[in-house]
Amino acid sequence: MKITKRQLRSIIKEEKAKIVNEIQADRDVRQLTLNQDEVDQVLAMAAAIEPMFYAWQKLRSVPQSYLDDGTYEKIEELFLDLPEDLRAMANDMKKVGI
Repeated sequence: MKITKRQLRSIIKEEKAKIVNEIQADRDVRQLTLNQDEVDQVLAMAAAIEPMFYAWQKLRSVPQSYLDDGTYEKIEELFLDLPEDLRAMANDMKKVGI
């Protein structure tokens, strides 16, 4: 069976369209993140907080005023919450594909 050039082009065009559609259907939005460097920076910040928290816990010369007015506890809560918040932010950045 002979195929004309026109028919061959049409077949190739149809097959290409099928492949492109399959690829787009399988694509994960998180892989479309345009600013992956920024997502990585946010995750690095989250990772950097934890060693800072451990150093914070080892402090022995905290001024009494910080203990009395709750400042010490507030800072400690920030250290505890911030890594999780930063990771959540990075995940949200990936989900929306920013």
